Amino acid sequence: MLELTKILLTGFTASGKTTVGQFLQKKGAYYLETDKIVHKLLSPNTGAGKKVIDLLGEDIIATDTLDRRAIASKVFKQPNLLRNLESILHTEVLREIKAQYQRVCKERKFKFFVCEIPVLTEEVMAENWDLILKVDSKEEDGFQRFVDRTSCNQEYYHERVSRQRELMTQFLPKNHVLITNKGTTEELEEATNKVFKEKILSEIKKNY
Repeated sequence: MLELTKILLTGFTASGKTTVGQFLQKKGAYYLETDKIVHKLLSPNTGAGKKVIDLLGEDIIATDTLDRRAIASKVFKQPNLLRNLESILHTEVLREIKAQYQRVCKERKFKFFVCEIPVLTEEVMAENWDLILKVDSKEEDGFQRFVDRTSCNQEYYHERVSRQRELMTQFLPKNHVLITNKGTTEELEEATNKVFKEKILSEIKKNY
């Protein structure tokens, strides 16, 4: 079975990761957003969702899903709850990443595999990533993008970013590749194309 080049794409909330992932899709990548996996898991009907309800209480249930803001308001103020929540979700997310990677390798329809993961853990970093990309932007720009698309407040944004920063400081290796989001889509696409030509192409060739 062909082993596709496996790339981890990370960065703080609203840094521009998804836009970079979409640019890489155009270059032939299979692009997996772990936030979409988490969204599916956060349902009262999934095994992971039921564990989250047991952990945090039934008041986080919102019809056919779990209220992410209600979850955040509980876990960001109680580190033990946050760690337990991450343990529940990350186990399932990693299982899905591995399953999708194996499937994509068998299908042989894509040139490389890109997985967007904003929250780094020891288990995530234990995966055999060929390349690690971090999208960086000014925090005030990220906050504005986040507010524009979610209507969440500043406290919610900074709680998320603070946790991501804590884990990146602990787990992000020094040899990661930085993509700087200067603010415009055109500049971000140019920066992504540069990394594709200078870093990603050589990794793809190693696996062919």
